[in-house]
Amino acid sequence: MEGEEINKTEEEKIYCLCRLPVDVLEIILRYLSVLDYIKFRTVSKCWRLAFSTCASSSSIILQQRPEREFPWFVVLKTKPEGRKHRGCPVLHTEGLLGNMRSRVAYKTDMPELCGTRILLSKYGWLLLFKGNDNSCSSSSLYFFNPFSKAKIVLPSMDVTKLRSPLFDISAPPTSPDCMVFIAYWVQWKRVMIDLCRKGESNWTSYGGGPGGPIINAVFAKGIWYYLHSDGELSAFDAVHHHYICTPGILGLDFSFYTFSRLVSYAVKRGEQVLLRIHACCGCYEIALSSPHLLVATTINRGPEDPEYLFLTDAEKAIEREREVICVDSFNPDAWCLVYPSADTFECRWHQFISNRIPHYDLREISCHVRNKCSTFLMWFEPVWVEPSPNLTWT
Repeated sequence: MEGEEINKTEEEKIYCLCRLPVDVLEIILRYLSVLDYIKFRTVSKCWRLAFSTCASSSSIILQQRPEREFPWFVVLKTKPEGRKHRGCPVLHTEGLLGNMRSRVAYKTDMPELCGTRILLSKYGWLLLFKGNDNSCSSSSLYFFNPFSKAKIVLPSMDVTKLRSPLFDISAPPTSPDCMVFIAYWVQWKRVMIDLCRKGESNWTSYGGGPGGPIINAVFAKGIWYYLHSDGELSAFDAVHHHYICTPGILGLDFSFYTFSRLVSYAVKRGEQVLLRIHACCGCYEIALSSPHLLVATTINRGPEDPEYLFLTDAEKAIEREREVICVDSFNPDAWCLVYPSADTFECRWHQFISNRIPHYDLREISCHVRNKCSTFLMWFEPVWVEPSPNLTWT
């Protein structure tokens, strides 16, 4: 009997997950959702070690196909000082995460998500700033993965001194090609850009850029295109470190250049990157192939076009557009939250005005321009990044 038990134990070891070849484990990792991956890790110490070792050694970032999963969101609150900025409001985490499909917001006690200022969501990472009212030296700027709690600390930057800053990155912060981009308003029709590349310990500033407050930015082929609140589009060459004089956007109706609120996000079709902009007068896509030739294509309106779906059924819109839109590329304050009852919530575009709203009778589900919303959400991709001491910026 004792010999049989020993043989049984040896057989279990042979068939244990940790005995699988690394290439087989990599295939499994590619097709696991983040939540499934977390469940697999809790089965046993052996399973956790097998997956962790494989993920670390092969630099796999789960999930490699996040479009198969519905995005998550982090609930945010404004603070009084946020209303003093002409660009995006100052948004802070509230210790709440949610998934639109489940319609549930989960409470978390992670200190990184309780009261920190959020600056960006991209590639499954949140860019957060934790300040200190008394000492700037104790403040910190860092990337944070909500699922694995992996963290990458950036060089010091006092974000509170920047006027209406807009943040973006060129690649995941684990990539050697990652650059952090900050554009902020310094005076009327002038902006400043700060850049920090992976491996650098200091920020480099580039002054004298054109335009007013910035509401969104998209990186394409070494160029950062940044959209101003008045609808103008500017560009910065991140390779040669200079501003690019962009022409007017062809194909835009003059009524586009109004002070009505814009909702924008990136669209990818194969290798092509586009900026989609929803305005009061219509919806446009601008191909970001060259900063010297910007052409807008009008998206015809109908009961199944993206704008109508986002206004009436955000879940259906995201599900249908999942393979082409980058849900983490919306302008930071694009989405606000309302609570019709204690256990349900609805998300909608914040203060968005469209001339189609009266025609389709969408007034009851639209956020009016005079609404002073205090609760927002920001989407983030369900990605697992294996924590490691080697996850550093410099």
